[in-house]
Amino acid sequence: VVSTQSTGYQRRVRGNLFIFVGLISILLFIFLYADFTDLTPLYVGYLTNLPIFFGMVIYALEGIALILPLRNQMKEPADLPVILTLGMLVITAAQIIFGGVR
Repeated sequence: VVSTQSTGYQRRVRGNLFIFVGLISILLFIFLYADFTDLTPLYVGYLTNLPIFFGMVIYALEGIALILPLRNQMKEPADLPVILTLGMLVITAAQIIFGGVR
């Protein structure tokens, strides 16, 4: 008998695949359809802040594939939107407060 339910591993792989496809789509759009004829100097920032940037990107993308398995392990899955919203508000507030500190 073949199980039709996907495991947590399969969901994580699917989630990471969607992230990868999204990133590839964005890069394809940038390089195929973007107009690079009118380039102005772009201020990116200091090279010393590059590790902070990569840390924030990895932190932001790391938990996306864990939302569905988290919901499946909850006693009351209907509370997930409230908990997720509160968690994102706390994280956003922390990044706003500490993001501007040099």
